[in-house]
Amino acid sequence: MTKSSLYIIFASISLIALTSCKSNTAFTRSMYGLTTKYNILFNGKEAYKQGLETMEQADNDDYTRLLAPHPVYRLVGQKEVAANADFDRAIDKCKKAVQTRSITNKPKRKENPSQKEKEWLTHGEWNPYIHNAWLLDGKAQFYKGDFLSSAATFSYTARHFWWKPMVIAECHIWVARCHAVQGYTYEAEAELNLVVPQKKYTDQKSLSQLPEYQKLPKQLQYEFSLAMAEILLQRGDDGGTIVNYLRQANKGWQTAEQKARTLFLIAQLEENHGNNAGAYQAYGEVIAKAKNYKTQFNARIAQTRVLQSASLEKTEKKLKTYRRQKRNAEYLDQIYYALGNVALLRGDTTAAIGLFEQALEKSTRNGMDKAVAALRMGEVSFAQGDYVKAQKAYATALGIIKSDYPKYKDIARLSGVLDELQSHAETVALQDSLLHLASLPESEIIRIIDRKIKELIKAEKEAMEQEALADYNERVSDEADPLANNEQQPIVGEKDDSWYFYNKAVVNAGKNEFQRIWGSRRPEDNWRRKNKTEVALNFDSDAEENGHTPATDEAAVQEERAASDSASIIDTKAIGDPHQREYYLAQIPFTEADKDNANSLIEEGLYNMGVIINEKLENLPLAIQTFEQLEQRYPQTSHRLDMYYAIYLMYMRMKQNSKAEIYRQKLMHSFPASAYAVAVSDPNYIDNLRQMAQKEDSLYIASYNAYHANESQKVHDNYKWVQEHWPLSKLMPKFLFLDALSYVQEGDTESFREALERLTATYPSSDVSPLASQMVKGIHEGRYVQAGTMVKSMMWNNSLLQDGAKADSSMMFIDDDEIPQLLLLAYKTDSISQNDLLFEIAKFNFENYLVKDFDLEIITTGDLSVLVISKFDNLDALLDYHDRMDRSTSLIIPEGIYMIDISEANFRALLSGRTFDDYFQWAKETYGI
Repeated sequence: MTKSSLYIIFASISLIALTSCKSNTAFTRSMYGLTTKYNILFNGKEAYKQGLETMEQADNDDYTRLLAPHPVYRLVGQKEVAANADFDRAIDKCKKAVQTRSITNKPKRKENPSQKEKEWLTHGEWNPYIHNAWLLDGKAQFYKGDFLSSAATFSYTARHFWWKPMVIAECHIWVARCHAVQGYTYEAEAELNLVVPQKKYTDQKSLSQLPEYQKLPKQLQYEFSLAMAEILLQRGDDGGTIVNYLRQANKGWQTAEQKARTLFLIAQLEENHGNNAGAYQAYGEVIAKAKNYKTQFNARIAQTRVLQSASLEKTEKKLKTYRRQKRNAEYLDQIYYALGNVALLRGDTTAAIGLFEQALEKSTRNGMDKAVAALRMGEVSFAQGDYVKAQKAYATALGIIKSDYPKYKDIARLSGVLDELQSHAETVALQDSLLHLASLPESEIIRIIDRKIKELIKAEKEAMEQEALADYNERVSDEADPLANNEQQPIVGEKDDSWYFYNKAVVNAGKNEFQRIWGSRRPEDNWRRKNKTEVALNFDSDAEENGHTPATDEAAVQEERAASDSASIIDTKAIGDPHQREYYLAQIPFTEADKDNANSLIEEGLYNMGVIINEKLENLPLAIQTFEQLEQRYPQTSHRLDMYYAIYLMYMRMKQNSKAEIYRQKLMHSFPASAYAVAVSDPNYIDNLRQMAQKEDSLYIASYNAYHANESQKVHDNYKWVQEHWPLSKLMPKFLFLDALSYVQEGDTESFREALERLTATYPSSDVSPLASQMVKGIHEGRYVQAGTMVKSMMWNNSLLQDGAKADSSMMFIDDDEIPQLLLLAYKTDSISQNDLLFEIAKFNFENYLVKDFDLEIITTGDLSVLVISKFDNLDALLDYHDRMDRSTSLIIPEGIYMIDISEANFRALLSGRTFDDYFQWAKETYGI
């Protein structure tokens, strides 16, 4: 018999055995196991490895942020599980193995089986390799991004193969990873506790010493440590602990890309943890071991953030070499950013800011690398006090970063404050520069202006060349791809389909583009004009509109300039052209009046900067420095009172009592009759101030309740006490308003009027002043004030006319019960929680009306707010609603709510300007109520 014949016979026997699933013999178990392992599972594993390799080699990482432990994290949160050819093939092979090679029939029982054989007979699967198919299936589902299916597969596998402790352990570890990757850290911990109880270890070192961990195969040890690191990462726990888990887990990765990725993550954690030496070393490991040039390059850049002084020269030389290499052309922004970091370590902040500016200029991708450089530049500029440059840098960054970026809220808040701060800083810097120019000799002024004009011409020429190049490239691109659309590319940043003004990334990018084109502008009329001179000397429009001829204005300007020593160098005909000297000369304050105006702008700018830095940035030393600069330059500034008080409080907060005492004495000496001086003269003022912050709200509520209870004397006493002890309370206007209203309860119209006039004069910008003004106006018009009325009486002077709407006093009230009706729940604005009221009414409607729906809308006008409940067909339907409200045991209506029944037609009259008093008077005349 030939050798080939033997092979044919062997294959035939194998085929017969495999097609017969009814028998469970040693031969069938061996043959099924053999074909499972070397045929089906082999192909499945190859597909799985190919899919994993492809995923790990796809370098789409953002190295400016903390890397995820694995690229699979990109699939978290996807709406649907995407198809993946490699993992899908692996899953299909696993299913085929289970369907065609599973042996579930029990083998023949021996006559006298041993205890071991008896236990063996209780198993539910006798193919020795089929559990590998289940495990591979779960892993392929995991890396495909189908985490729920993966967790279900591993959970089933753990139950089905209950006699295999290592399979069970592996399943629990992978279920933990499924939970961890989705952020379910407590569930993940619970799974790991089934393998190694967490109470027995606190870090990788103590974990490695446990017998439960040691008995696991090495690969499972690595996977366990990885799962533990993923849990801690999701929680944002201590970086030092995570690093040790990751170093252990890194031993289990099979690809060089994933090992380098983990090392990069370790370096980032060390950097965030403040271990610069460890971070520098880890980044060095990435550079040495990574095969991907992009990873190596980003590790080199990141190293500059954690450099040691001994490595500065060597690193700088290496970066300059990178700058000259063609392959780094698209990474020039990162190289300049790294060089800026090196300059900072040398202590050369000026060079660093210049390099960061070059990084922003060289950026071609407008992605996170640009945002990081902008943030770094903003940070340094802000520390240097250059708020104009800092504002532009933060605005640039905020137009790129996503809302989940670390410290995004802090960055957005600082950017918003800088938007306000930089306009004042820019004014100060501009006026200082102009005053300096005015002090120079005429020849020096001309030289500086000529240089400025040359720079402008050069910049315009470069801009034209770039625009021409961009147009050429666009035409070439269109010719190469005629189907390419020319729509604007989306901004790199947060992907948000919301309306423009709700999309922060788009708004900030637009703001940054506006500032690039127009520079900083205050929100005022004629914002397009760069200076007041331009507004005054625009002969083509403004002058004619104001009734002046160009000739008249030109003569006036020439006459004014003739009074100046430098009038001979100004030609008003060229004043509007930035390419002419006269354009710049017109802005320089040569006359004493212009200099006074410039100094006034500087004075206001410095004061506003100090206020913003103190109240919004809470940078007390910088605010004090700004205020002291103001006092030094303008000793008699009109802001001395507020400034002394602010500095006094800041020094007290900083616990520098001796310096605080200096400004307390200044305040009392310079402004002895002021409320501030009276307040700080109390030696216990700071303690009173602390008590005020803690108790003023509760005391106001007590006064408010006392007013409702007609306890007018208590209201008066509380007001006097607050006036004596807390004269600077932010609630002082409200206390005074309640005090005034209490005189109405007593029938004392004169005291009521005097209190209201004192309120409007002392606190004109408070929220209750407009209502107080209306009341005073009503008294002067002879309107009668009825004794004993409550707050609601004072609210009914309002209509529901909205801002911008046109009043129509001719609207008449009508009496018709069969037209649609409304129920109004009126209350004093801010006296209750609107959300609580809406919840109570919505809950009541749901419980009492199964089919009928009601519309709910809140309208606020001045001191009055109204919840409008609509869709009552007629008065009977509204009365039925009242009956159900009266019978309800669950409805809770807050105190201070007044119910008003009104038809839709009469409600439209209120919306058109008629007041509630008008409606009540009409109702009294019509219905006698």
